[in-house]
Amino acid sequence: MSDKKEKHQKRAEQTAEKQRKIQDYINKLDKEEKKKKKGEDATQAGAHEQPSPPQPKQQLEKPGEEEDLEQKPKYMAPDYKGSEKL
Repeated sequence: MSDKKEKHQKRAEQTAEKQRKIQDYINKLDKEEKKKKKGEDATQAGAHEQPSPPQPKQQLEKPGEEEDLEQKPKYMAPDYKGSEKL
């Protein structure tokens, strides 16, 4: 190898090692943070009671109206809490 290539190779290896150390440090911090938060999952506080099976059989004549159903369809989940990552 030429002198330039050897210098480049050595510098690339040093940079890669530096980056590995940084990543190891970040991984260590992540593990410590995870230990602190253990058991602190997103809670579904205030959930409403949901109907339990068996559900009543419902059949509408076509064309039917949803408002005629005994149990109304649910379009939104007010109790849902996402992961809050966005």
